[in-house]
Amino acid sequence: RLWTRQGEAIGEPWRGHQSSVLAVAFSPDGQTIVSGSTDNTVRLWHAGDWKHWLQMACNQLQYHPVLVHPQTDIARDAGKTCQKYAWSPTESADFLVRHGKAIARDGDFSGAVTQFKRALKLDDSLDLDPEAEAKRLAVPALVAQGEELAREAQVEEARAKFQQAVKLDETLDLDPEAKAIEIATSTLVKQGEELAKAGEIDEAIAKFQQAVSLDETLDLDPEAKATELGVPALVAQGKKLASEGKVDEAAEKFQEALKWDETLELDPESEAIQIAVSALVEQGKQLAREGRVEVAREKFQQALKLDDSLDLNPEAEARKLAAAAWVDQAKQFAADRKYKAAIEAYTAAQKIDSTLEISALTWNNLCWYGSLRGEAEAALAACENAVKLAPNDAGERGNLGIAKALTGDTEGAIQAFESFIELSEDEGAQEIVQGYIDTLRAGENPLTEEEIKRLLGE
Repeated sequence: RLWTRQGEAIGEPWRGHQSSVLAVAFSPDGQTIVSGSTDNTVRLWHAGDWKHWLQMACNQLQYHPVLVHPQTDIARDAGKTCQKYAWSPTESADFLVRHGKAIARDGDFSGAVTQFKRALKLDDSLDLDPEAEAKRLAVPALVAQGEELAREAQVEEARAKFQQAVKLDETLDLDPEAKAIEIATSTLVKQGEELAKAGEIDEAIAKFQQAVSLDETLDLDPEAKATELGVPALVAQGKKLASEGKVDEAAEKFQEALKWDETLELDPESEAIQIAVSALVEQGKQLAREGRVEVAREKFQQALKLDDSLDLNPEAEARKLAAAAWVDQAKQFAADRKYKAAIEAYTAAQKIDSTLEISALTWNNLCWYGSLRGEAEAALAACENAVKLAPNDAGERGNLGIAKALTGDTEGAIQAFESFIELSEDEGAQEIVQGYIDTLRAGENPLTEEEIKRLLGE
């Protein structure tokens, strides 16, 4: 493609070669370019004269902001060059209208009028009233600029913009001084409130004071307002820091709050420690419930370090809570008829907390339902635990016998059933269990599918 000496591209790239181009040259008349490539071809291109390329570039840029709304002398000169050498009077007039509208939207009324008039000289068929169009675009722009300056507390500059707008449009319902002060004051108050809510009370007071200095009728006590909003913010920040374990930083926030409001019933260090300890304990409890005993213990130890009066044994508390979580899971597993999982959960709970007591009744129920509902192998452990806790209870012995019979331990089943008969006072039950023993000795399993359904009451 062609480039200007300043490195700017002219027109679209020429496409055709399949590999690198190593040589190019203009023909003597400047109308043709020849190029040679490593694809073993030589190509000819129509070049045109400099006016051709200038017109192509100007046409591509005629709507581009760089020409329509130039910000540099180079861009302005480029626009003039296009008007002089590349465009027709009609095209130049259209460009000048676009340029006038752009600078009018910047608030440059006189500059816009000048461009519109130049456009009319080039094309008197344009439906354009220079002053009316410039005013239509410039007035809203000047008002917007004034509002922006007022929001930046640049009251004098804002007022000047509003005055320019009113001068152009006397029907505008706008008091420059009042409008500038109103916007600036409102903005300063909002900024002060935001700073106060962020705990930056000194900065908030400064903003409120600026607002009051602009509008003495404002019903606002800078220090009182900043304190009203800022003290709760500082306390909230302190609580957050304390809950994150940052006790010293939290105490500093509480101390700063007290500096602004001495009526606060707050001991900075005690409050920070109390919140931090409470947070650490809660974190420890949650970690323990998740089974992360070691990490939970560390949290409890940190809490104790901050408050040694805390009635808390880190190791015991962590294990107790972790075990309780396993017990809750075990109960849910049992309710869902997942007896193997329930037994494993109860076992895990006791492994974590050796002081945890699980009743014989709980183990016996798991033994009974686990055995009769297809998980006899896993249920054996529950059966044995039940017998250990209630060695003289016939029911536990009988259920152990059922589990052993269903797992193929004939001798173990017979022994358990014989113990049941010795301990039981129910003659009917004794007769049924004796039948089990006889069937087992005959080499058969008495716990058929029908018998299991009968036992389950199904």
